[in-house]
Amino acid sequence: MVKKHKKSSKKKYKKKYNKSSMKDVLAAGGEISSSIGVVMAWIVGVIFILMGIFMIVVGIDPTLLFPNNGTCTDNNSSKTDYTCMMIQDKEVCQSNQSCNWNKSKIHGSFQVAYILGGLGLIAFSVGIIIFSYWWNRKVHENPNMAAFAGGMAAVNVLSSGMNRGYGMNRGYYY
Repeated sequence: MVKKHKKSSKKKYKKKYNKSSMKDVLAAGGEISSSIGVVMAWIVGVIFILMGIFMIVVGIDPTLLFPNNGTCTDNNSSKTDYTCMMIQDKEVCQSNQSCNWNKSKIHGSFQVAYILGGLGLIAFSVGIIIFSYWWNRKVHENPNMAAFAGGMAAVNVLSSGMNRGYGMNRGYYY
């Protein structure tokens, strides 16, 4: 008995290409933009932390920011010498024999405001960095969140591009 060969019933399958949907494109853009956001948060955070430290130091010692804090007055109370009142520099006032330098007291509320402002700036920068890491983790875990972040980034880029071209069409140059 001879076996007959069956006709090969090979079906020709079309190759399936990975078609990327709009969601996939937006998700990839969202992951990239959230990663860039972490880097930008670090840059802005470090700048804000340095500014906060400077504000705290100025709050502790205001003479760093205001070295000539005072007024130049006349030594003789009987006559007024207007040349002393015009002097703003401490050294120039003290070099003049008829003038006296009166140091002004900086109020404690000024110092407290600078110290609290510096602490607030540092806390804000730490919050920005923590939020950027949280957002980056959420975007990389959830594809829907990544697509949302990508859509936000696309809208941001498009609106930025539209705003820049608006003034040039009307003859306004920035």
